[in-house]
Amino acid sequence: MVARFLHGLDNIRMSDILPLIYHHRSGYPSINSANSDEQNLLFVTHGSPDEIRNARPYMSTWATRLVAVEVRRQVGRLTKDDPTDPTHHVHLRAATNERSKAHVVTWCDLGNWSLKKLESCYWRRGAGDLAMFITEAAAAPAFEGGVAVVRAQRPHPIIQSSAMASFIISRNRCANGDLAMILGIWHFACKSHVDVKRVYCHLGNYVAATTSRAALNSMTAGSMEELRADVGSALEGGEMPVCLILDNVQEYFEVNEQGIGRQNELKVGTAGTSIVLDECAPGAFDAKDHHDRVAKNERRLLTHDALFDDLDFPHLRRVIPLHWARVLVEFSPHFLPLLNSIAALFRSSPVARRRMREGRKMKGQPLGTNGERSTETQGMERAVKDFENQMGLNPELTKAFLFWIRGDGASYANILRLTKYCAPIGTFPNKVATPEIWHTGATDLNSFLQVYPISHRKGVSLESRLPMTLSTRTQDHRFTRTDLDAFAI
Repeated sequence: MVARFLHGLDNIRMSDILPLIYHHRSGYPSINSANSDEQNLLFVTHGSPDEIRNARPYMSTWATRLVAVEVRRQVGRLTKDDPTDPTHHVHLRAATNERSKAHVVTWCDLGNWSLKKLESCYWRRGAGDLAMFITEAAAAPAFEGGVAVVRAQRPHPIIQSSAMASFIISRNRCANGDLAMILGIWHFACKSHVDVKRVYCHLGNYVAATTSRAALNSMTAGSMEELRADVGSALEGGEMPVCLILDNVQEYFEVNEQGIGRQNELKVGTAGTSIVLDECAPGAFDAKDHHDRVAKNERRLLTHDALFDDLDFPHLRRVIPLHWARVLVEFSPHFLPLLNSIAALFRSSPVARRRMREGRKMKGQPLGTNGERSTETQGMERAVKDFENQMGLNPELTKAFLFWIRGDGASYANILRLTKYCAPIGTFPNKVATPEIWHTGATDLNSFLQVYPISHRKGVSLESRLPMTLSTRTQDHRFTRTDLDAFAI
């Protein structure tokens, strides 16, 4: 009979009895009773529940202790790796020896991380369901129909996930893979003050500064070895696998304590990033084929008119209105629900052309910054050779391939000048330089769009209003109003 009742097989179940007991007026002590002090013992966390006589205080205290034990057990399980997701590592080591089997942090771990993924991981794992439910009840601003309301500013799932990550690292100081390691490296990149790092490390938000530095050194060493191995195997297979992006860097160091020989200093150098070439046609960087094409001198037939005739104006009329609509939608929060629809139009035919495969991510490797001046001819030569050496580009294997170098305007011009000077002696062979897209697109195109409306309204010559770089490019081809209006909506 008792077993049947406990299994819920009778008409009267435990769900019918417990609410009646808890809400019965006799279960709560009155102010005139001998146990009136138990009115303050609802959901208490101290003392023994066995000493409580009234039903409602006892049931609330007993349930509080039961939930606390279960939450502690669930958070303890969250300190371990997720068995259903091999890419999620709760324990990330900055460095390890051969005897340890711990997972060392990699760039892939940082690239796969996101707060949205972390939140879904906490909810997905049954071990953390109750803990997430309690933290959501504490953090959510309101509930409608039993569902938490998410604000646009400071949404509670982000705060909730960061709090859970702090709880986990408080239970196990090595369980830093959810948030602490990522925030530690981010603060290192932002050059946060050392006192800021110490304070937030004590708060359990991220790892110590020494751990972040050791993790960066470990990731850089491992990724550089992987890059050199991939480059070597690709060159042996007859393909050039990487290109190089250059940029000049400066940092001003101020002297904190004055002394003899100490003064503020501006340190300059050249930074480089190796980008893995993806979806390139076989033989695209064959040096012999390039030289044969240059010898034919077919570019003499390429004119401004030929380039202008290649413009697909019907396609531009389809794309440009979508860009304007995207800017308008992103500007007003009321239109944000339409952003996914506009993105779907960009990805669908006939607007989309030669789309990259789904899930593709650019793979880049930062190289060690050197102290060379990229604005000087000899400095640029030494900087490029240093970057080639870091990537493992053997001169004997790379002489049959073109090496693509990209950079800002000054770097682009200096590489062209260096190629011209070194052509007779062959010390800088097979280098192809192009300016980066943000310099050609952002600078020149923005200048054109800023100047054209002024000249269109006032009847001013377009070439007289353009910067020198754009003006020289438009002198050979005089754009008419019909040509320019073709770009308008």
